[in-house]
Amino acid sequence: MDSTADAQQPIIRSTKVHTPLGQWINRQIKALMHGGTAGNGMQLKGYMHDDPRAVAVLARLRHGLGKPIGALPQLLEWTIVGLPEPEQAQHDNGEPTVEEWAAYTTLTLYALHQRSLHTEPMHKPGTGFGTAIGMLASGNPNEAGIYRRLSSMLTADDPAEIVHHARGLIQLLHAQHLPFDYASFAEDLVDLNNPYRRDRIRLQWGRDYFGALRRQSSPDTDD
Repeated sequence: MDSTADAQQPIIRSTKVHTPLGQWINRQIKALMHGGTAGNGMQLKGYMHDDPRAVAVLARLRHGLGKPIGALPQLLEWTIVGLPEPEQAQHDNGEPTVEEWAAYTTLTLYALHQRSLHTEPMHKPGTGFGTAIGMLASGNPNEAGIYRRLSSMLTADDPAEIVHHARGLIQLLHAQHLPFDYASFAEDLVDLNNPYRRDRIRLQWGRDYFGALRRQSSPDTDD
């Protein structure tokens, strides 16, 4: 039989092996959040420990959200230094690789999500982005609007439009203190920009969203 407590639990993806990009994101956020060595070699005590340097870095990252990579050169050491080699060779046209864009987008969005929350980590390994949005939508009077924004994000062709919709959703997640897995999110952003993998991410986020929505709204019943 189902219980109310069970219905309120998020759907957790099985343990996965992250790509080099996902592993790098995990290390960066761990250093920023709990303390450790960041990709640029800086030692941090972490935002959770009120480290002034981590607080300052997250503030700068928030300021870079939505801006082109390179518009704020002081962010480059936090968003591209130590990144693994791109999965596919890129033409040397000066444009950021999809991995650079995904890393920059992920870390600037994480900084927005974590803002002012010094005791609750908003990076939660194993909880997919779609799951977090499903939990947000469950019982929300704006459920239709939340799903519409998620759908717009999944069907957007322009990276700036993806960031725009993600920003709106993460502001809502921040308000409800709902975390998700940013390492998996970065990997998903890479695949969302790959026409051969895009549908897989749409399917996965849809499964996660509706699974969480159904689980959260299931009544307490006895068999």
